[in-house]
Amino acid sequence: MEDRPKRGYVSRLRQDNAEATRLRIAEAARALMLERGYAATTMGDVAAAAGVAVQTLYTACPGGKPGLAKVVYDVTLAGDAQPLPQHARPAVQAIIAEPDPVRKLARYAEMVLTVIQRVGPVHGVLRAAAAATPPTAPCTTSWPRPNGSGAPAPAARPSTSPRPGYCGPASPSTGPPTRSTR
Repeated sequence: MEDRPKRGYVSRLRQDNAEATRLRIAEAARALMLERGYAATTMGDVAAAAGVAVQTLYTACPGGKPGLAKVVYDVTLAGDAQPLPQHARPAVQAIIAEPDPVRKLARYAEMVLTVIQRVGPVHGVLRAAAAATPPTAPCTTSWPRPNGSGAPAPAARPSTSPRPGYCGPASPSTGPPTRSTR
């Protein structure tokens, strides 16, 4: 008898349900983190707000609370939970396809403004968490790139810290730390 390789199991319904669950989790966690801050947001509270079991939360967000913060950041950056690289998203494709340089720049500026408005509050919460607890806080500069695209994260910059993975102190009024030029 001939051994045939098993056919891969793919269920579009399951994928859609997983995407919807991930989006619910990200939206619930985002709302709680913006309301309470990173430290005061518990995995149990996020699971309850998203209507999922705590184990489902850990499965959807590997890495515990820092993994949850990454999911929140990625979904907020993208605007949805689809596993689609930034370069393949409709707004970016519209910019690429635009032949007129002035309209191309206008589309780009509109897209950047939209992304900044979405990401800004979440980024502020995560930066504040990094400043409060440097060794264990989430740090957007040390995460793998969203959707494996290899594109730099919006906060990517050379480290100015003597501790790997530490983003440095920041506040909405002062912004990220900078390297001294003295």
